[in-house]
Parts: sequence; C-alpha cells; structure tokens
Amino acid sequence: MIEDDRFEGLQPDVKRLIRYRQKTMNQLEGLWNKKCNTCNEIKPARTHHCSVCDICVMHMDHHCPWINNCVGLENYRYFLLFLVYLMVGASYYLITIISIWNHYIYRDNHALMSFCLILDIALIVVLLGFNVWNWFLACSGLSTIEFMGQASGYKNKSFDYSFGRVRDNLFKVFGTKSYLAILSPSLRNM
Repeated sequence: MIEDDRFEGLQPDVKRLIRYRQKTMNQLEGLWNKKCNTCNEIKPARTHHCSVCDICVMHMDHHCPWINNCVGLENYRYFLLFLVYLMVGASYYLITIISIWNHYIYRDNHALMSFCLILDIALIVVLLGFNVWNWFLACSGLSTIEFMGQASGYKNKSFDYSFGRVRDNLFKVFGTKSYLAILSPSLRNM
C-alpha cells in the first residue's frame, strides 16, 4: 500500500479527507444532493457561497479585500504564508528605520521617518493579531465562518471538522496531495 507509506502517522480521518478532496463535481453528483440556493451547483460540506465573487468556495474562510479573492481550501496555505511574510517584511523595515536612527538622513527627515516608524509599529501589531488568529484557526481545523457560527450559536448542531491533533489539522492545510505531487513527480500517479 503506497498510500499508507506516504501518509504514515496520519489518522484515518485525514486519509479519508484526502480521498474526498480528489473527487470531481461530476463524481460528487451521485453522492451529494445538497445544492447552493444562489448558483444551483452542488454544495459539498463546508462550502459557502461568496456574495462578492459570486461563486461557491470549498472550506471558505473569508473574502479578503487585500488580495481581492476568497480564502478557502485551495489558497489558505498561501494566505497564511502571505501573512507571515508580510510580518517579516514589516519587521525588517522597522529594524531598518531603527538602524539609521542616528544617521543624518533620519535627522534631516525626522518628521517623515517618525511617521513611518509609528505606522510600521501599528502595522506590525495588526499583522501579529492576524497571524495569531489565522494560525489558531489553522491549528484548530476551523474556518472563520465556522468559528463565528459556533461562537454566536448560529450553528449549534454543527459537525466538528477538526482533527484530534494539531499536526493533522496543519496537514489538512499544507499537505494536500496536489502539494505533495509538486514536490515529488513519482507521487503524481497515486
């Protein structure tokens, strides 16, 4: 069993999710009868219709105006990395401003440099909050919509989609078959 070797150490629920993700919409038609009220397409579990993009997004987290796209199953890992890289870049910019504190350029443009410094500190604080929030959701296996639905009592009978371990929840975000196929061409046939 090549699949067992490849996903060694993962729970059976995670392996079942990987098989579910590989199904096309045509394959789901016989298994799933729930349809979206807006676009009248098949609506698998954890799918939400985005009113901005006017499409159904699998495992939708939110619509992000900064990237002008929905954050969902296929791009959640890239969104998490985007937030981390933004935080690293803003921190590097802060270190750069502090490193020229006693330089004549800073003294000549004191008002502008101080404004940039305060703006960058505020940006880092906001990005820290976004990073903590989104990494918490990724580690717990929830989306923002599901978390808010549970917290508000809107979805009091909702199914818990998270796995028991943080490792498995992160695998759900970062370790999909398509991601592994890019890393190793021998995995494409599996």
